[in-house]
Amino acid sequence: MNYSKILSVMLILLVTSSCCTIMLSPQQEVGIASNPSGARIIIDGQDIGKTPLTTSLKRSNNHTVKVELEGYLPYELNLTKSVSGWVFGNIIFGGIIGLVVDLATGALYVLTPEQIQANLIKTGMLYNEDNLYFAFVLEPDTSWTKIGNLEKIN
Repeated sequence: MNYSKILSVMLILLVTSSCCTIMLSPQQEVGIASNPSGARIIIDGQDIGKTPLTTSLKRSNNHTVKVELEGYLPYELNLTKSVSGWVFGNIIFGGIIGLVVDLATGALYVLTPEQIQANLIKTGMLYNEDNLYFAFVLEPDTSWTKIGNLEKIN
């Protein structure tokens, strides 16, 4: 039996493996939906399609997601990277080499949030169940309900 070949193969496997890369790929699937659906999705300035959609994004970068639909206010959200909990397993099982590999590939990170639900607000809508919005316009829409007046206080 050739122990030097077996030892060489084991050493190569140890050097080229890392925990996070095994558990997490350098890309992460992110689901994006909107209400109403069919809105345009722009990620980092690139149009990638319409909602609902699942896309693969690099874990090593933060990303800006915009959801736009004609007649609705645009929705914008930042996906932020943070260190994955798998990094501790990597330190224990993969050592410094595994940590360096995962850092280089981006598998060390996780993007949050993993799912985006954009509840789009119709242009001109001044109220929804959670928020009150103020809009300043040259001419009011006749369908709006007057809720008060702004007056100058001396």
